[in-house]
Amino acid sequence: MKWDFKPIVLDPNRKSDAQRLRLLFRRKPPLTIADTLEDQRAELWESRLLPPNPLNSGAERWVYYPWRNVIVHALAPPLFQELRTSRNRNLITKEEQKKARSSLIAIAGLSVGNTIAAHLMLEGFENMHLADYDSLSLSNLNRLRASIADIGVPKTVLAARQLYEINPYARIMLFTRGIQTLADIERFAVQPRRAALIIDEMDSLELKLALRRVAKKNRIAVISAADNDTNTVINIERFDQEPSRELYHGVLGDVSTEALHAMAKSEKIGIINKMVGEKFITNRMKASLAEVGTTLHTWPQLGGAAAASAAGICFAAKRIILAGDLESGFYSVDFGALFSSA
Repeated sequence: MKWDFKPIVLDPNRKSDAQRLRLLFRRKPPLTIADTLEDQRAELWESRLLPPNPLNSGAERWVYYPWRNVIVHALAPPLFQELRTSRNRNLITKEEQKKARSSLIAIAGLSVGNTIAAHLMLEGFENMHLADYDSLSLSNLNRLRASIADIGVPKTVLAARQLYEINPYARIMLFTRGIQTLADIERFAVQPRRAALIIDEMDSLELKLALRRVAKKNRIAVISAADNDTNTVINIERFDQEPSRELYHGVLGDVSTEALHAMAKSEKIGIINKMVGEKFITNRMKASLAEVGTTLHTWPQLGGAAAASAAGICFAAKRIILAGDLESGFYSVDFGALFSSA
């Protein structure tokens, strides 16, 4: 099945686009038209602390979202980006925002990764590669913001639609079969363009190692977040600065992809503990992991922890890409400790 995920952006000042717009507006059943351009223009001048003035004739676009049957009247790219990120100003400088827009982030795994991608888009990152082989299921809806009407939609398509509805001018490439081979990983992270950062939220332990080997070879930083009860553990591996750093900081030893593949599920739980950072795992999560394969189908995850993971990853991405000063290691966000009484 072919899934629409990218909006059609039309410039009414171009003859071919104007003709296409006329056809769209005549469509039966009719499109839903969302025309708030004048409000956007007024807000733009307000954000500049200036009285309203007319904008030039090239300052508008029409954006058609086929999966919604909606067409939206929007500011043209430079003005749109200025206004959309105006509340980021000072917290993210103009130069940092420019660098964020141009930096490619590759995100593998789009359950928690979906929330991460949305946070990054909100803060001005708009160039992404998204990889996942799976489709949305009902059990995802405890931690992934979507609709029951979206069940069955590929997670890559779902994420791209959500991101394009935030920013129709984003640049997003989808890997709808995930990254199953070395060639997939190379296209995802290195060729034809090298990613500034890789975010790993995949479940497959074998693919996690394969992805890191490519990142290490090409000196690309990798960050990942592991839900830990209501908390999260952020893992940062600065292969961009430390190409000799061992995968997962050496805590896995010399385990190979082949050895991982041959392990029973119970053996893999021990590896997961090390990947997360054993000292951070809460008692409830330890008990839950011990029951995977017996009373639990897979490890439990919570929506709040997914949101915390997204916030932590977003912070780390900004520090790595915009400042470059974040060190490798495991970082725990522990709400239990934060809210414990003295």
